Parts: sequence; structure tokens; C-alpha cells
Amino acid sequence: MYVGSKLKKTMNIFLSWSGEQSKKVAELLKIWLPSVIQSLKPFYSSTDIEKGKRWDNELSKKLNETEFGIIILTEENRTAPWIMFEAGALAKNIETGRVCTFLFDIKDTDVIGPLSSFQNTKSTKKDILKLLEDINETIGTNKISKEVLVRVFEKMWPDLENELKKILDSKKDKSKEELRPERELIEESLRILRNMHFRHTVFSSDDFEFDRHDKVIFDKKTEAIIFYSGENENYWIGLDQLKDTAEIIDFIFQVSAKGWCKSKHIKEFVDCLNEVSDLYFNTSAQGVICPFGSFMKINWNKKEKKKLILKEVSE
Repeated sequence: MYVGSKLKKTMNIFLSWSGEQSKKVAELLKIWLPSVIQSLKPFYSSTDIEKGKRWDNELSKKLNETEFGIIILTEENRTAPWIMFEAGALAKNIETGRVCTFLFDIKDTDVIGPLSSFQNTKSTKKDILKLLEDINETIGTNKISKEVLVRVFEKMWPDLENELKKILDSKKDKSKEELRPERELIEESLRILRNMHFRHTVFSSDDFEFDRHDKVIFDKKTEAIIFYSGENENYWIGLDQLKDTAEIIDFIFQVSAKGWCKSKHIKEFVDCLNEVSDLYFNTSAQGVICPFGSFMKINWNKKEKKKLILKEVSE
């Protein structure tokens, strides 16, 4: 290509990107393209704008000097405002050159809106060779022969293919890290639901701290109900000490007589008994301790309950 009487030795290519994945592709193409056609001079804004220069002025200058634009599209950026802006600027500034999209890990049908008007290049061997042939034709009289282009391309293609695969694999690895195993998610969901239901019950597998301030908590591991006043443990009673209706009522009166006991503790204890009853017998505390006003004998371990036979004492 001649400019005046001088032979143009280089051709400026603008690489448009947005997002981490397309940036990696841009970095790769910037190095790889000149290895096939040495007269190419790719530019992308991440590193080619010198520190201290006004970004918008430098970008505008590069766009005016550009003869071929490659818009790198990925799933994460295909509708990004910045991609749309640079695509419009490229289409406006490039008169004799061309603009195309470089599709990485997306299909032609994923390209929508104004970007769909550009020629698509897939990240395949066939399409990338066609892209290089188009760029080579744009160079004009300074282009290399098709035979040389194909020979150099065949030699350099494996490098590009391997590096593109690494970028794709890194995305997959990141996705795997973000996608937790299904069983783990189910178990966590169940644990959250269980703890929402049993807010007074501490399970041995729980890995978080309960708020113990003025709380009554059932420790499933030790099968004990623990009373906290402030953050301090003030009372502890095992389920084996709450084996019938009379003992439970007696315990309520004992606790209420303690100096540290607040009305909140009695309410928390009743709620805790409801949780324990649901946990062991799948019913409420009333259904375990005194169904229909009956006095009951309770075996928590065997999950058994039976009516107490009360003898009437005549005077």
C-alpha cells in the first residue's frame, strides 16, 4: 500500500476488548498476529497507552491511525457498553479497512444488535486463516504471498490454538471452583433449614456460634438443656432428668426461683422443650409431656411415652 510516494511498512490493527477473558485473548493476538504477518502492528488499550497520557486523546489517535479493527466478543462482554462504543468508533473511523468480530466461546447466534452487522470470525483454524487472508489483502502491495502466509500460519497455528485452549480451560476451572458439589449444597441447605426450625438446638456438626446471651439451648451431643445468663452458663440439666411431667414442672419452678432467671428464660425453656419434642417425637411438647391433660412417663432415648397411673389417696 502506498501513501504518497512512500511504501507503508506497517499496518495498524485495533483490538477491542472488555472483560478479563477477552483481555487475555487481546494480549495473545497482539503477540501472535505479527508472528504470522510481520508488518502488522496490533494495539489494545490496556498497555499501549503510555502512563501519564490522556486516555481519551490517545485512544482517539489510535483509532484514527487504525486500518483494521478486531472486536473480541465473549459471553461476558457481548452486550457491554464499552464494546458497543469502540465498535461504533471503529466503524466510523475506518474507511478503507475493515472491522470484524472475533468470537471466543460463543456462537454466531449469540451476537445481537449493532455487532451483528460485522463479519464474524470464529476461533477456529479455518476462520482465523480467512481473517489473516483478509488482513493481508488490506495491506495492498506490501502483502505477502498466499503460499507464504499459509506456510507460516500452519507453523504458528498450534501455538495460538494451545494458548486459546488455556484461556478456555481457565474459565472452566474458575466455573468449577464457583460451582460447589450438589451434595454439599443440599447438605448446607438442609442444615440452614434445620437451624431455622430448631433455633435453640445445637447439633454436633454445627460450625458456627450461637448467640448465648440470655438463651436456653439444647445440646444434641450431650442431650442437655443449658441456661445462659449473659454469656455465662448458669444451669445445666440432662434429658434423663426430665423423664416425666412432674419433674419438668418441678424444674420450671426451680429455675424461676434463681436470682439470674428472667421471664425470658422460662419462655425460652418452653420453646426449647417444643424443639426437643419435635426432634425426638415429631410432635409438640404438650403432645409429649401432657397430652389432653395426662401425666406422662417419657423415655427420650427410646422415643417412648406412656401414661402415668396416679393412685387416689383417700383420707
